[in-house]
Amino acid sequence: EKERDASIGIALSPFSTSSLLFSLPSLLSSLSTPTQNTSDLIKAVRSCKTAAQERDVIAKEAAALRAAFRDDVATGSLGGGSTSSGGGSGVLAGGSGVGALFRHRNVAKLMYMHMLGYPSHFGQMEALKLVASPGFAGKRIGYLALSVLLDERQEVLMLVTNSLKNDLNSADQYVVGLALAALAAVASKGMAVDLAPEVARLCCHSSAYVRKKAAAAAVRLLSRAPEEVVVNFVDVPVAL
Repeated sequence: EKERDASIGIALSPFSTSSLLFSLPSLLSSLSTPTQNTSDLIKAVRSCKTAAQERDVIAKEAAALRAAFRDDVATGSLGGGSTSSGGGSGVLAGGSGVGALFRHRNVAKLMYMHMLGYPSHFGQMEALKLVASPGFAGKRIGYLALSVLLDERQEVLMLVTNSLKNDLNSADQYVVGLALAALAAVASKGMAVDLAPEVARLCCHSSAYVRKKAAAAAVRLLSRAPEEVVVNFVDVPVAL
């Protein structure tokens, strides 16, 4: 018992506490995935001499990503995390664990694995959570992943409609641009019907940056649901 008390005293000493604080970021990084960031994964894949080595690297990384995503779901359900982007579905509420802390990094790795031809379906919900996050950096990765990992045939895509509507009404033109670019890439018929009024309004925006992206999104919406949404775009050519 004396030895145990002594070890506890050492662990709680100011010097050990400060060293723990300094090492905490690297500790969290090591818990998220075997590689520190996306560039490390790319280097590891490029250094592989055979296809078997590449598959082994990807398999280990995929297992680590799955574990991080499970950790995020578990901490979110225990902590009762709230949704982002105002009034979103509880399904998109992120956790507060290590997986949530490094979600943007993990989704970036997932996109790289997808481009190499490996399965990425297990991370689709993480992309939607990034879209619903409040920060621009997270949204940027989330919308990119939305365009890369999903297409209009995926039913899970309908879960992001509310986040898209919120971002289309954002005061930040660059957030609006992200949402419009995603719509131009993956909008389905249902999304076209739901979001056509917002896109038509943005075609008359004061910013040329927003108007150009809104015009591209309008083309996509009109191609997916022409009869249902054309009434929203009657006056748009005059505005453009």
